[in-house]
Amino acid sequence: METRIKQVLHTDSSGDLEVQKKRLKDSCRQFESVMVSYMMKTMRNGVSWGEEHDSAKEMYDDMLSEQVSKEISGSSTLGIGNMLYSKLEQLLKNPLKKTTDSTD
Repeated sequence: METRIKQVLHTDSSGDLEVQKKRLKDSCRQFESVMVSYMMKTMRNGVSWGEEHDSAKEMYDDMLSEQVSKEISGSSTLGIGNMLYSKLEQLLKNPLKKTTDSTD
């Protein structure tokens, strides 16, 4: 796993640490948004509505979940993106040591 993380961190040709931090923060927010959207969809599927779902309502519910999840991740309400960022930011500051074992 460390080898994969190292490959991701070193694929950026930009040596600017601030640019890498911004990209990492954006990626962490996007991850949180996708996770919240999936969680909302799963919760919605667990509710018995008593009516048959049509494809238009399902599409509307999916779009609503996506927008709400973007708002939640943008406001740092849950903080999952921030926690992930704080852990991965350390790898930007202190890149993993080069290993000779590339079996990962």
